[in-house]
Amino acid sequence: TWTRDKMMRLLFMNGRHWKIMLIITMQYPLGIPPNLRTNIDYVFILREPYLTNRKRIWENYASMFPTMESFCAVMDQTTENYECLVINNNAKSNKLNDQIFWYKAEGHPDFKLGSKEFWEISKNMGSDDEDEAYDPSKAKKRQGPAINVKKNKW
Repeated sequence: TWTRDKMMRLLFMNGRHWKIMLIITMQYPLGIPPNLRTNIDYVFILREPYLTNRKRIWENYASMFPTMESFCAVMDQTTENYECLVINNNAKSNKLNDQIFWYKAEGHPDFKLGSKEFWEISKNMGSDDEDEAYDPSKAKKRQGPAINVKKNKW
């Protein structure tokens, strides 16, 4: 697999020293093994409706949040309207405000990647994802302060 490839491991471990920016996009959060995950500088988290995946993201990427409930509250507010939650693993502070941000890209014209044949094939494929969808209104309310995110433009 790509995670065992010698060059990929070298890029993960030493890419920043070689001034190489490596960008990896994944749909499944645990597709990167823990020994490589510790070398990730920034994590961009997009909307995720499934509670099981949210738990995996919290446990493996966002455990600076004290509870999963607090993570979900922030995630809900920072990933709406095609925005994303950004985690800075290089923050020089343990303060949550120094470790997390939100980002929204500017709009652009529609485009597609890949050949027309693959897009046609994908139309006929169903979803095999049967996880339970996350509904914030049905989440168990625990004791603690309400969390409201103030979004500041950079």
